[in-house]
Amino acid sequence: VFMFDSEYATYSVIGLNPTNANTVIVEKTRRMLSLLISHGNEVVFQHIKSHTEHEGNDKADDFAKFGSKNSL
Repeated sequence: VFMFDSEYATYSVIGLNPTNANTVIVEKTRRMLSLLISHGNEVVFQHIKSHTEHEGNDKADDFAKFGSKNSL
């Protein structure tokens, strides 16, 4: 399950929005998802509200902060 709080970012990854920023991250995410699917994994997208103390969202925010400071 791929949980997201940013519809813009998710739509960019799945190709519904043109990608003008963060193209490297979007392409890496697309490749990762393709690899998961090619190995028989089911990928499900689930929207969650941001800033609601949802455990998964808090972890994702931590990863985003880490990623913004470090090379992927």
